[in-house]
Amino acid sequence: MTDEQIIDLMTARNEQALTEVETKYSRLCESITRRILGDEEDAKECVNDTLMALWNAIPPNRPKSLEAYAAKIARNLALNRYKAANAKKRGSNAVAVSLEELAECLPDGRDTTPDTAAAAFVGEVINAFVAGLPKRERVLFVRRYFYLDSVRQAAGYAQMTEGNAKTTLYRLRQSLKKALQKEGLL
Repeated sequence: MTDEQIIDLMTARNEQALTEVETKYSRLCESITRRILGDEEDAKECVNDTLMALWNAIPPNRPKSLEAYAAKIARNLALNRYKAANAKKRGSNAVAVSLEELAECLPDGRDTTPDTAAAAFVGEVINAFVAGLPKRERVLFVRRYFYLDSVRQAAGYAQMTEGNAKTTLYRLRQSLKKALQKEGLL
């Protein structure tokens, strides 16, 4: 079944849509959530939460890519669960390391009240930055900071050595920081 057909089923509130999404995207979502949470049980719970969030979001939303939409929801739910579980302790796992790497070039948000428009603008700047990257660098950046792959795994997807990937990621973070500064976001 195509994504468009699944979205049509969701819009019609037909529960078969959930079965179709689960069949088509549960492995992807579980892979993402397991990588973030490190626990099989929590990862499966997050996948179930993802299905519920999709059901509640469609309609009114009608994503262009159901795969990307489901992956984003799964990732955000897993990150929220991770943050809640680790609020009092600072872990040194791969998720924490990856997020700390990226944190140096993102606005911290502590000096202002949450602003949906500002957050959306930051997202637009980051999306434009990533879209403007050559394919190899884009794959590396997305695998490292969206899918939270290890540097070695991301390097494999980008077909480069781990050392080259580390250097490239550092340069990409610096470029992103400059792009955000240019827009007055840092």
